[in-house]
Amino acid sequence: MTIKIVYLIIINILSFSLMGIDKYKAITNKWRISEYTLFGLSLLGGSLGTLLGMLTFHHKTKKNSFRILIPIFLIINIIMLFWRRILFFFCVHFIINKTIIFLFLWKIYIIMLIR
Repeated sequence: MTIKIVYLIIINILSFSLMGIDKYKAITNKWRISEYTLFGLSLLGGSLGTLLGMLTFHHKTKKNSFRILIPIFLIINIIMLFWRRILFFFCVHFIINKTIIFLFLWKIYIIMLIR
C-alpha cells in the first residue's frame, strides 16, 4: 500500500470515529467536538468517513453546512487523489481540440489563398 492510501484510511477512520464520539457527546450533554475540527478533517481527506459517520450516526444531517460542504469536500478529495490523471486528460483533450481547430482554420486559409 502506498502512503497516500494508508493516510486516507487512517484519516477517514478518524473522521468516522469523531462523528460517533460527537453524537454520543451530544446525547449526553458533554463537551462537543468543534465543527471546524470536523470540517478540517473532511477537507484534509476524511470527507468519506465524515459522510459515512453522518449517515450511520444520524449526526449533523439537518445542518445545511454539513449537507452541502461534506459532499463538496468529497469531490475535492477525489479530484486531489486523481489530479494527475485528470490534469493529463484535460491537457491532452485541450491539445487535440486546439490542433483540430488550427488545422481546420489553416485549411480555410489555404482555400482562400487559392481562390
